[in-house]
Amino acid sequence: MLKTESIMDICRTLKIGDNERDMDHWIVERDTSRSEGFYSSVIKNGPVHFVCGQNGSIESWISPRRRVGLWNFDTQHISGLDIKVNGKSEKETFLKYVRGFAYIYRQYEDFERLDFIASKKAILEMKLRSEKLVNFEINIQILHETAWPQSNFGKDYRVKVNERYIRISSSIASTTINYKSNGNTKIAIDNQKITISSDSTSFLDIYVSCDDSLPEENDLENSIKYNEKTNTISNLVTPSFRINKLFRWAKHDLLELFTSTPIGNGFYAGIPQFSWFFGRDGEWMSMAAIECGLGDLAQNHLDMLYSFSKGGRIPHEIPLSNGGHIKGDNYKIGDSPVSTQFMSIDSSPLWIICMYMLSGWTGKKSDEKTISDVMNFCKSCDRDQDGLIENRFSEGLIGWPESWAQKRDGICVDVNAWWLEAIRVFDQMNGEGNRRFESILKLYKDLFYRFTENGITIIDSANDGKTRDIKGAMQIVPAMYFSGSLFSEGLKWLYQPDLVTEWGVRSVSNRDRFYDGGYHTGTIWPLMTGWMVLALYNNSMYTEGFDMIETFTRLAFSSLDPGRINETYNPEFLYAEGQFFQGWSSSLFIQSIMEGLLGFERVPTDDDPSEMMNPHLPESWDEVKLLNFPFRNKVFNITVRKGNRKEASDISKYMQKNEWQINLSKENAI
Repeated sequence: MLKTESIMDICRTLKIGDNERDMDHWIVERDTSRSEGFYSSVIKNGPVHFVCGQNGSIESWISPRRRVGLWNFDTQHISGLDIKVNGKSEKETFLKYVRGFAYIYRQYEDFERLDFIASKKAILEMKLRSEKLVNFEINIQILHETAWPQSNFGKDYRVKVNERYIRISSSIASTTINYKSNGNTKIAIDNQKITISSDSTSFLDIYVSCDDSLPEENDLENSIKYNEKTNTISNLVTPSFRINKLFRWAKHDLLELFTSTPIGNGFYAGIPQFSWFFGRDGEWMSMAAIECGLGDLAQNHLDMLYSFSKGGRIPHEIPLSNGGHIKGDNYKIGDSPVSTQFMSIDSSPLWIICMYMLSGWTGKKSDEKTISDVMNFCKSCDRDQDGLIENRFSEGLIGWPESWAQKRDGICVDVNAWWLEAIRVFDQMNGEGNRRFESILKLYKDLFYRFTENGITIIDSANDGKTRDIKGAMQIVPAMYFSGSLFSEGLKWLYQPDLVTEWGVRSVSNRDRFYDGGYHTGTIWPLMTGWMVLALYNNSMYTEGFDMIETFTRLAFSSLDPGRINETYNPEFLYAEGQFFQGWSSSLFIQSIMEGLLGFERVPTDDDPSEMMNPHLPESWDEVKLLNFPFRNKVFNITVRKGNRKEASDISKYMQKNEWQINLSKENAI
């Protein structure tokens, strides 16, 4: 049985320098990190997540769209928390924060604390330990509210207290707090604020249950086993410790954000502001999950999206409340009210690409009926029958740049690159050849790519014969899928300091008249940095591609919550913005390694993964390994090294590609 004290013994010795040595933990220290612990942290297991400060406290507040505190599925249970020892708050005595797989450890002046969420239960468990007898005071604010867009608040709170637990129930939820201590324990209740005092004690365990389930001795062990599942597959070994560690944790990010719910199972977009299901967010996460061996999670998300589709139209977002449905127009862009449920056009072609990726990497047969359904919807967006699909703001058919979607009606460079790739794989998988794809690609190139005396430029969009010449990240997208001199020259125009920074890619060039540094109009997005990596590698710009890969590690290792990559970053002063835990920021790093560095084909067509690889490693590297790599119901160990010498006796396949040899170990059935 794994004991709390065993984890505490490990975490107690860790220092901030171990971020560069220890693969399994991320550390913040009050003194060396110059942090008082008020930056965000999260632990999550299934539908339960707990967001608080790194010092362990929660400032009480109400905000159903920003889910701070303890939440189970769509309902909040805790909105405030403060722990005092001998009269001093944890905010004053905080010393260290350590994030491991499944748990968070905190060290204070007079005690230690370990938090985790039990697997397959809705229980937050907090273990408090002290080497001497102290007086604990735990203040917990209970609040019952349901998540956006429903936003209902609990009424008629009722309290029940006995020797074993405290239960607070309302019109919408029930929260039960169990406790265990070796001291003298007293309970006080003031409205929904619960105070647990335990005097002359060296340990106090607090169990906050959102579903009346009870704690068990093996909860910590089971939680760690679940969270370390990603460490058993697709283990990357390169000369870069930072890349290895971030790849390990990016896989875990996908598992952590995967959520089973009554309305379906899939990936939350992130925490704490977008903790529900999205189309394009979840599709980018599904691509990474498919490539690193978590195809079952991706299958769940893609199936859930289709279950909410309407006439083959894949939704933009699916809220947790109200059965996953949004009623009426719940959002405004400028002065125009819109419904965000189906507020996208790109979710549909991206879904098609994902479905064929899932088939290619797992070997599962595609459901051609559902894919045809979505293809037919996409074709319906081509009103003039020229082969290219059109954005229409009035119908919610918009791409990623939501804040200027009204100005982007017509044919857009990003959306039609995804549509072309969807056509290519659909026709290829259905034995239709490339005639339709090549015909539309020619039209696409003639429309979007312009030859000037200074080289090639790329327009953003066109409508009614008028073009829009906004320079931004949307023009990266075609080079992710298509190669050749036209696309590589276009990339050179994009790969300039006005768009590319040391921290990633701006959404709009800072020299463009449209730039204002805003969320959709200039902010740096790791999502788009990943697009740039894939485009560069696809067009043989390998040095620049690897430079962009290192952007991800730079962000993760400098993060205020080490290991996390934020949603966005300021485009001028390069500090973190947006939510601190963003799914596609991690998933694009995985894709950058798998499709970029290792050169895997996006939609494999062969049972031998080495046939689907064209690796391009940095000049200074001699070898890279991908171990326990699941692919089409088998597990492979792949070694890529310089030279042309077969060295290991257990190699079942050896092949040479350019200067790199690929060694494939004997495979085992899953």
